[in-house]
Amino acid sequence: GFTTQNIYITSIAGKQKKLIVTLTPSVATVVITSTPTGQTIIVDNEFQGLTPKTIHLSSGEPHTINLHAIGYENIKETYNFKPEENREFAFKLTPEYGIIFFKTEPVIATLYIDGKKQQTSTGRLKLPAKPTKIRATLTGYNDYTELITPNKSFSQQIAIILHPKNDVRSKETSKTITSKVGGKKLLLVHPEPFTMGAPRREAGRRANEHELQIKLKRPFYVSANLVSNKEYKSFAPNHSSGVFGKYSLDEDNHPVVNITWQEAARYCNWLSQKESLPKFYTVNGDKISVATPFNNGYRLITEAEWAFISRKHKRAKNDKFPWLGAYPPPKSSGNFADQSVKGMISLTIPGYNDSFPTSSPIGSFPSNISGIFDIGGNVSEWCHDYYTAYINTKIVDPIGPKNGSLHVIRGASWRDSSITELRLSYRGYHNKAQDDVGFRIARYAQ
Repeated sequence: GFTTQNIYITSIAGKQKKLIVTLTPSVATVVITSTPTGQTIIVDNEFQGLTPKTIHLSSGEPHTINLHAIGYENIKETYNFKPEENREFAFKLTPEYGIIFFKTEPVIATLYIDGKKQQTSTGRLKLPAKPTKIRATLTGYNDYTELITPNKSFSQQIAIILHPKNDVRSKETSKTITSKVGGKKLLLVHPEPFTMGAPRREAGRRANEHELQIKLKRPFYVSANLVSNKEYKSFAPNHSSGVFGKYSLDEDNHPVVNITWQEAARYCNWLSQKESLPKFYTVNGDKISVATPFNNGYRLITEAEWAFISRKHKRAKNDKFPWLGAYPPPKSSGNFADQSVKGMISLTIPGYNDSFPTSSPIGSFPSNISGIFDIGGNVSEWCHDYYTAYINTKIVDPIGPKNGSLHVIRGASWRDSSITELRLSYRGYHNKAQDDVGFRIARYAQ
C-alpha cells in the first residue's frame, strides 16, 4: 500500500547512524472514458488531457474530476481513492440544447442544419448547444452559410437574407477564407453604422466610454478564434507564454499571451508574407507604422471592428455583456475569474465556476451570434489602435491616432470578475506584454 523507496547510505565504522524513512501511500490508477469521446478532463483544477485517458492520482485524499464539453452538461464528481486502487469511470454526457428563431428571406428558401434538410426555413428550432453549420439555398440565389452555436441559457434570432446571383453584394455574403498558415478560419463581416460606448448611467461605466456614432464602410475578415500558442510558435519558435502559479499558459491549443503589441503586428506581417499579401505594417527597427494606402494584408482588429462584432453585428441592439442578460454570468458563459482561481487573485465571481483557473483551450465556450469565440473571456485582445479618449462623436472607419505610447485592449479575461471589466464597452490599454492579453487577426476584404 506504499511506494517502495530505495535509500543509499554510507556507513562509517564505529559510528551509529539514525535513519528515518517516511513512506508515501501508493497512487491509484484511474481510467476515464466518456460518451462521446474526446472531452476535456480537469482534475483538481488542472488540465489532464482528453478522454479516454489513464491518470495516476494520490490516495487518501479527495480529488475532484470535471469533464468539460461543448454542447453537453459538465460533469463534476469528487472521489477518494485507496492505495494501488484501479478505478474505471465511463461517463455518459447529457446533451444541452438551445432555441434558435430563424427568419429567412425569401421564405421559400430551403434550410439545412449540419447538412440535414429542414421542413421550413423560418420558425423556432431546438438545436444542440454546439457549433452548428447552417445553410440556406434557393434557385437563382447565392447560398447562405454560417456557423452558429446555440446556448442553453438564452434563445437567439438568426436573420438569413439571400441575394440574387446577379446582386454584387451577394458574392461575399457568406464567404469565409482560411489562412494558409495554421488553417485559421476568417469570417466576412459587412459592417453598418452603430453606437460604440456606453450610456452615462450604465453601471460600471468609465469616463473613457462615452457614446460615439461609428460608421464602418469597409467589409473586413476577422478570425473566429484567437491566435494559439501553436500558431504563434510557427513564427517565433522560442516564445513561451509562461505560467501563472502552477498552471501553464503555454499549451498548444491555448491563446498565446505575454507578447507585446509590436510582436503581434510582426506576426501579422509574417502571415501576410507567407500568403504573398502586402504587409499592413511598416517596420523600422522598433517603430511600427501603418503602410499607406491601406491594403488587405493581415493586421490586428481595430477597436471599432471589435466593438461591432462583439456587441452589434446581427443584433437588434447593443449587447452589454458577452452573454445575454444581467450580471453575474450564467453557467458556461465564458472563462472569467471564477471560483477555481480563488485565493490566487484578489477578486472572483461568487458562485461561478468555469473549470479553468487560467486560460482555457480556444473555443471551449459557445461563440457569440456572429460566430466569434472568446470575444469576452479567456484572454483580452490587443487592438490595432493607439489609445485615445475620443473627442468627436461621429467617426467613419476609425483606426485610432497615428502615434501614441499605449495601445487599446478590449475584452475581459480569466483575471476579470467585476461588472466594469466584464462589460463589452470596457476599454483597457497598455504598452507591455501581459499574461492575459492575446490577439486575433483581421484584414480588409477589398
